[in-house]
Amino acid sequence: MPGTGLRNLEDTVTLTRHASELGCAAVTVLGAGGCISASRNSNITAIRVMYEAVRDGDQSEADTLQQGPEIHCKAAQEEGLIGGLKSLVAHRSNDRH
Repeated sequence: MPGTGLRNLEDTVTLTRHASELGCAAVTVLGAGGCISASRNSNITAIRVMYEAVRDGDQSEADTLQQGPEIHCKAAQEEGLIGGLKSLVAHRSNDRH
């Protein structure tokens, strides 16, 4: 299921419509800016938990959970995408080399 949640609502609607026209049965629109990015894709567990909160109708929990992916994304971007992602993976796996 592709993610179409962008910071700009008009772009989100356009992208969602395009995905639907291409035959996607469903899309994820969480409102988390930058969902479609490597930094987001490297944090799929947190995104999944947030998605499940939205799916279950708990928007308050989803809003709280969104802080984690936002921090992850910002950390990757501050170090440069490739270096940032490598650092995040090393931290997550306790790789100190």
